[in-house]
Amino acid sequence: MIGFGLQAVPQNHQLYVTGLYSPSPAEQQGIDLGDRILTINGEDLTYISDERFCEFVLSPVSDRYSNSLTLTIQRHQEQLSFSLESNHAHLR
Repeated sequence: MIGFGLQAVPQNHQLYVTGLYSPSPAEQQGIDLGDRILTINGEDLTYISDERFCEFVLSPVSDRYSNSLTLTIQRHQEQLSFSLESNHAHLR
């Protein structure tokens, strides 16, 4: 999700934000390291199967969604929604 300014990696069958780029849409919207991604553009990602894990490795999210993303994330016990537009950024 480089164009959106974040890196996400499946861990224990869940998708987590593991890197933020600066400056970036993700950083500007307030996404944090460790946020758990629940949905991307309405696609349920609350459980990542081994097969889905391979799909993420072979076809990163930024390849599937090139212009905009709507994310639902879980931070602690709260669910938050973010809308991101793609741009180019540098890893922080």
